[in-house]
Amino acid sequence: MSTTETRLDPITFEVLRSSLVTICDEMGVRLCRTAFSPVVTEGRDFTFALFDADGHLAASGHWDMPVHFGTFEGTIASVRKTFGEDINEGDIFLYNDPYTGGTHNNDMRAVRPVFHEGTRIGWIVACAHWPDVGGPLPGTFNPSATECYAEGIRVPAVKIYDRGVRVESIIQLVMANVRNAAGATGDLQAMVGCCLGGDDRLRGLAEKYGRETLFAAYRESMDYAERILRTFTEALPNGVYEWTDHIDQDPAHPDHPPVKIHLRMTVEDGQVEFDFTDSDPAPMGAVGSPMPTTWSGVLSATLNVFPGVPLNFGVSRVLSMKTRPNSVVHLLPPTPASGMAACAFEKVVACTLGVLGLADPARKTACIFNLTNVVVGGQDERFGNRPWVMYFWLPGGYGATARGDSTLPSHMLFGPGVKIQPVEVHERFYPVLFDELCLREDSAGPGRYRGGYGVRAKFHLTHGKAKLSVLGDRQRFAPWGVEGGGDGGNQSLWVDPDGDDPQELGMFATGVDLPPASTVLYYSGGGGGYGNPLERDPELLIGDVVDGVMSLETARTQYGVVLREVGRDDGGFAVDVDATAEERERLRASRA
Repeated sequence: MSTTETRLDPITFEVLRSSLVTICDEMGVRLCRTAFSPVVTEGRDFTFALFDADGHLAASGHWDMPVHFGTFEGTIASVRKTFGEDINEGDIFLYNDPYTGGTHNNDMRAVRPVFHEGTRIGWIVACAHWPDVGGPLPGTFNPSATECYAEGIRVPAVKIYDRGVRVESIIQLVMANVRNAAGATGDLQAMVGCCLGGDDRLRGLAEKYGRETLFAAYRESMDYAERILRTFTEALPNGVYEWTDHIDQDPAHPDHPPVKIHLRMTVEDGQVEFDFTDSDPAPMGAVGSPMPTTWSGVLSATLNVFPGVPLNFGVSRVLSMKTRPNSVVHLLPPTPASGMAACAFEKVVACTLGVLGLADPARKTACIFNLTNVVVGGQDERFGNRPWVMYFWLPGGYGATARGDSTLPSHMLFGPGVKIQPVEVHERFYPVLFDELCLREDSAGPGRYRGGYGVRAKFHLTHGKAKLSVLGDRQRFAPWGVEGGGDGGNQSLWVDPDGDDPQELGMFATGVDLPPASTVLYYSGGGGGYGNPLERDPELLIGDVVDGVMSLETARTQYGVVLREVGRDDGGFAVDVDATAEERERLRASRA
């Protein structure tokens, strides 16, 4: 429990608290301008964070990815456990181990201890998704993996800078295990440069305000976050709330069974415990989540439901979590983990949203769409068969809430700063050409308030052949609705959908051969709906039909709204009031 007393005057506190956040934001801007990979520079799949001298999260940036934040303290703890007293000014460590403080192997971290006049005053962690970290498949995502050894290089805490001197042998060992080592080297050096810049900024604060004042700012920032979060959690009724969701399948199991994630949330006088111990055992395939990532899912969802809470160590005084080792939400090696973000993590987020909505119905939300990892790679014949790896994702629909409809497609809940990588950048870097990128018709979950729409994208190879891997979810278990709302559109991926032999790959595909000129079509999901669709204002459907994102058939069969064509001067469509009343009465009777 924090104290409401502060040692710092309010102005100094806010200046320092905001300065810590700004350091993280500045490092992010630097990385965008200096990294090599489009997934980093354009997609912004990275995170920066500052920690106090003991390794507790003190500040994070405005646009960084919460999927990483719950793991970072484990990252620093692993560095300290490995190196003990051999942590010196000028050191930088490399790390990506999912099981002790990471997410999946692609999320590489550079860790920098910061010193001022010989005293450690904090830590910096720079995390970026590398498009490839080795393994049997371009892009490293491997739905068929049954061991972590098939998911690229796993890096425990190692020094890549020792007292300011670059440890070339370690860096070369890592780069020898990745495709496109030149791009990875550029990303790593950009991460190192950001750490150095953040180091300079943090030491500048210690120089200007004094170390003790900086340490007080750490403590009071954490107290501040705790106090704000408690204003929300203390308003929740004491009780136990439960929610269950499922991963579509265990792709490595011969029967491909679904995998259950169950959450029991207990609220007691403002303290909130998230208990996942009734979830399924660890799957055979790469769809589970290491424990640090599961904690990130709880944080991501909770702080989205309760906005305005700074994400730092202070929230850990209010929230706690229980898991069962060797379960789907607490993987142990050698169980693979490359699909954690698109599979178990997304279900942890969904279950957390579900239980919080039960505790506070005013904050209830339907399910959001699901991340899908799509990776295409090969050798570019235009440049001497140089290896290439294109990793991309698309936005999708958010769930409707008691406050109204979802908005236009957005990115994952756990990636507030993530952006879609422009198709023009993909076309410049890789031998592909995009044929379409548009909203997906009839993908929004129906309801009194409808969910958001998904997206469809189609591209084809322009030169040579390639391999395609997909690791996603929500094809079988679509984004669910609440309070009588319908499910959002499920997700899928096709190869040559308009050809003589179309293939629906779904959400789990490993190293599928793409002959020259192959076409790939990907559908992202829509968000679930809120409330009974038959209670939706019929006039609201006209705009969706005119915009081409809802068919007349869906308007009739899901909402009971019959639209008739009228002149363009009148908007193109109008509600047939009598036919709508009749259709809605028929649907009410049939659904009862």
